[in-house]
Amino acid sequence: MELTAANISGNFNGQPVANTSQYTSRIQVARDGRILVGGDLASTTGGSGFDFPGTDQFTPVLPDHPVKPGDTWTKSFDQTLPFGGGDLSYTSHNTLVRYENVSGVKAAVIRSTMSVPLDLTIDLRKLLDMYGKGAPIPKGSHPTIQYGGSVSMDQTAWFDPTGGSLVKTLLVAQFDMQMQFKGFPSKQLPGGGQVAFAGSMTLTLTRQS
Repeated sequence: MELTAANISGNFNGQPVANTSQYTSRIQVARDGRILVGGDLASTTGGSGFDFPGTDQFTPVLPDHPVKPGDTWTKSFDQTLPFGGGDLSYTSHNTLVRYENVSGVKAAVIRSTMSVPLDLTIDLRKLLDMYGKGAPIPKGSHPTIQYGGSVSMDQTAWFDPTGGSLVKTLLVAQFDMQMQFKGFPSKQLPGGGQVAFAGSMTLTLTRQS
């Protein structure tokens, strides 16, 4: 699927940020809702200059067998980053809570909790090229960002089982991560070449048609 977003606004570290440019990314999704190749959805908030790997699983992970309200299922899977060295390993615990009418659709309400350990390296040149921003990087240099830490998510999704599509989703992510910068010019590095982040992110998506 192709994801396009524009005129995005939000808050980062208590300060408003906005990005008026249009963002387009292609995301590979399995039939059961697992996002196999992420689109780096978190980076669409723009303005912060940082990305939050592990927060792209905005679709519910569906069971491989019939379920009824109250039933649970667990799935583990890997998501490939399109620009970096490593995969994200998800563990998802899911429950079919109930069925609910949403805009005339009988939607399955699926509650999921997910955890993702972070141990990966992002190639900054590939990342900038992917978003069409060019690469203002000195020739011969190869800057990378190494991530460590973990991300946990609590998701409620409304899924149309008849139409096989997502109606809406609410995702709350908690992250505690460290970013180590290598290969950057010394004057562009944060103090010590490392930055730590801890906080939360809330994402709401609603189908428009």
